[in-house]
Amino acid sequence: LVACLVAVAYGSYKQTGITNIWGPKRTGASGFTSTNGFLDNGMVSRVAFETNTNGISGLSVWYGSYKLDIGETLNRTASYAVDWPIIEVVVRWVDAGNGLPGRFTSLTFSLQDGSSFQLGMRVGTAREVTFTAPRGSVFGAFTGTATATSVQSLGCVWVQRVSAVTPRVSEYSPWLVAGDKVGATSFDDTEIAIRQKLSISRLAGIMGQSGISGMTVFYGDRIVSHGETSPNLSGAALNTEFIKVSGSYVFRAGLPATASYWGDMTFTGNNGLIVTIGTPIPMGTEGARTFAFAAPMGSYLGALQGYTAGRSLRQLRYVWFTKAGQVA
Repeated sequence: LVACLVAVAYGSYKQTGITNIWGPKRTGASGFTSTNGFLDNGMVSRVAFETNTNGISGLSVWYGSYKLDIGETLNRTASYAVDWPIIEVVVRWVDAGNGLPGRFTSLTFSLQDGSSFQLGMRVGTAREVTFTAPRGSVFGAFTGTATATSVQSLGCVWVQRVSAVTPRVSEYSPWLVAGDKVGATSFDDTEIAIRQKLSISRLAGIMGQSGISGMTVFYGDRIVSHGETSPNLSGAALNTEFIKVSGSYVFRAGLPATASYWGDMTFTGNNGLIVTIGTPIPMGTEGARTFAFAAPMGSYLGALQGYTAGRSLRQLRYVWFTKAGQVA
C-alpha cells in the first residue's frame, strides 16, 4: 500500500514512505498530514481514539507536549502512552448503511518491543487495512481526511532517525559518588552512544532512600539500564541535546551502602526542554551534596559511565560529546 517513496530529511528524521489512505469516506473532507508533530517535537508519545455509531470520531496524537487533533478533540485521560516506536497500524471501519454513516471502529498499533494495543471496539462486519513500516522505518505521522467532528480516512507516514555525524568525546564531568566501589561493576556507554550517532532520546531513573536505584537510557533506539531498570521511560523521543545536568545525592562514608542514595537529577536540553528524575534532597540532610555541570561549548551529554552493584547505582559521571569535524 505504499503510494510513493521519498527521502526528505528533517533534522534527525527522514521520511521514507507514505501509504495510500483508507476509510469510510475518502472524499469531501479536508486533507491533512501530521508531519509537523514529529519534525518539531520527536516521536509519538500518546494516542487517543474514540468513535460512535452517529459517525462522530476523534483521533488525537501527542508528540511530547505537542498535541494534534484529527476530527473530534479528545483529552489526555482517554489516551494510551506509547513507550516504543510504532511499526504497524491496523485501521478498521464500516461503510455507510442501514441509515448509519460510515465510521472507523478501531485502531491497533504494534510496537517495536513486540507489544500492541487497540483503541476503539472491534466490529465483526468491519473492513480492515494493515499498514506495516518498511524495514528500518517506524511510524511518524498520520495522513488522510477529516472534518471537525469525524475522521474520514487514514494512512501512515513512515520515518527513520538519521544522523550523518559521528560524535567524539570532548570532556568528562567529575565523578558523583553515592556509594562505595567495593563489590561494584563498572560500565561505560561511550562506544554504544558513538555507534548510534544519535543523542540520548529517552531516559528514566529510580532514586530515593530505598537502596534501590538505577538509570535507563535510550541511545537512539538502543536501550541500556544500569542498576535497577526503570519502568517509567519518558514516552516521547526527546529530540534534544542535553547541555546541563544538576541534582543532589547523599554520601555517608563508612556506613552501609543503603545509607547513601540519589535524590534527583535534572537534565536541560538545548531547546529548553527540562527532564527531572527523583526528588531533591531536603536541606540539612546529613551527607547531602548537590552538583551542577554544564557541557563545554559546542558539546552535549553523550553517554554515562559509572559503577553499579546489584540493584543500585553507586557512582556516575557524564560524558560530553561534540560533533565538530566528525562528518561520517
